[in-house]
Amino acid sequence: MEILLNFQPWSICSKFSLGYVFQGIFYILNNKLTEIAGWYGVIATLTAYTINSWLITNKFEQIPLVLLAIFLNVTASTGIIIDTLKDKNPQPIVINICWIIITLVSLVQILTK
Repeated sequence: MEILLNFQPWSICSKFSLGYVFQGIFYILNNKLTEIAGWYGVIATLTAYTINSWLITNKFEQIPLVLLAIFLNVTASTGIIIDTLKDKNPQPIVINICWIIITLVSLVQILTK
């Protein structure tokens, strides 16, 4: 199993041919996927805040919208964590872990109501 985890396709190729191409492709994909996760996190967080604000302003609860906001909060924070892990930036990681915990606690409170 350890051999599979350490497998690097570009190591098979010669250093002056496809090796650099594979390495470049994996580097770009890795960076793009983390960037996409980060931008998803930003958009989902803003959407969840909008839903929460709308629910508060209208002073009534709609469980499907509340659950959607909770789902968006958890997935948004996860996306931002994925993006900031790449940069090794601890502050956004800590605040988003706290946000996930707060969101999951509110989910438990809603489900046990």
